[in-house]
Amino acid sequence: MDFKDFINQIKELADPAVFAIIAKLAIAFYFLKLLYKGLKVFLIFIFKSKDEFNKYSQLQKDSEENKKRDEKTHKLIEEFKEKFEERISKLEMDLNAYKDVKHDKDKETVEARQTMKLVLEKLTLINK
Repeated sequence: MDFKDFINQIKELADPAVFAIIAKLAIAFYFLKLLYKGLKVFLIFIFKSKDEFNKYSQLQKDSEENKKRDEKTHKLIEEFKEKFEERISKLEMDLNAYKDVKHDKDKETVEARQTMKLVLEKLTLINK
C-alpha cells in the first residue's frame, strides 16, 4: 500500500472535519520543520558572523597596538639619532682614519705572503 492509498483510506474512515484538522497539523508540522532548518542555518550564519567580527575587532586592536609601538620605536630612534649624531660622525672619522692606516699595513702583509708563496713554489720546483 502506498501513501496515496493510505491517505484515501483515512479520508473515507475519518470525518472530513477530523481529516482537515489532521491535514492542518501535518502542514503546520512541515512548516515548523522548514522553520527549524531555516532557524538553524540562520543561527549558524549569525555565530559565524559573530566569530568573524570578533576576529576582525581583534585584528584592529592588534593593529592599533602595533601602530602605537611603532610610533614609540620611531620616536626613540629619532631621539637616539639626535643625541648621538656628533659621536657617530666622530667615530666614523676615527674608523676611516684607522682603515687608512690599517690598509697600508694590509698591503705590506699581502705582498709578503705573495712573495713567500712564490718562493715556496720555486723551491718545490727545484726539489722535483
